[in-house]
Amino acid sequence: VDYSFKKLKDPANSYSEGLAYMLENAAEYLDVFSVHTYYKSNDPTKDVYYDLAKQYSSDWMSTMKRYATGKEFWVDEWAVGESDRAQAYHDSPYLGTQMAISTIAMQEQGISNSVYWSLYNQQWPNNTNTGGEFTNGVQMCGLANSLQLSTIPSTQYYAFALLSRFYSGMNRVYKSSYEEMVGVYYAMLGNQKGGVTITAVNNNSEAVKAEISLEKSLNGATLYRHVYNPNTMI
Repeated sequence: VDYSFKKLKDPANSYSEGLAYMLENAAEYLDVFSVHTYYKSNDPTKDVYYDLAKQYSSDWMSTMKRYATGKEFWVDEWAVGESDRAQAYHDSPYLGTQMAISTIAMQEQGISNSVYWSLYNQQWPNNTNTGGEFTNGVQMCGLANSLQLSTIPSTQYYAFALLSRFYSGMNRVYKSSYEEMVGVYYAMLGNQKGGVTITAVNNNSEAVKAEISLEKSLNGATLYRHVYNPNTMI
């Protein structure tokens, strides 16, 4: 494979060399394109994850518009974490908040689908090594431990559970307008059956009053409120 992609901007820095090759040479034959990525900061309480996810997603979708208009684009392996740790994750409840914020950023930029990696820590067969991502042969990258070790998940697992449950079957993203600088993020998803999921994420260190105005009525639909609070989650 010739990895000299002169048409694309900085392909060597995009973690997407394979994607670049397919876009340049096979866009007409493929229906779905994808990448893997990890949004990381040295502090999971910092309000920087949205900007990271937005920048990456915007660049990808801009490239898709040039090479494969109308095709689906998936982030089929992604996660949030800390940049100074060998393990992809550790048990920080604030990463659950950043997971939701990164998901909103990807939705806003037009990502068709996203798959979080990984749900469980994984015992590798015949492996007992410790180092990097591994502890006694278990790859410690999941939101829940290997069931051989514990049935108690990490705190951010519960944020993933809410997103996974209430985003299921939602295939419409409604445009939201809000002030990004205040650290509060919104998203609204829906489906053809009239189902609606509204996500509001407060990434401040204190409570913030948030009001949501809709351009159209939800026709009397009953909304249920589910809360993930990183300060109280156990």
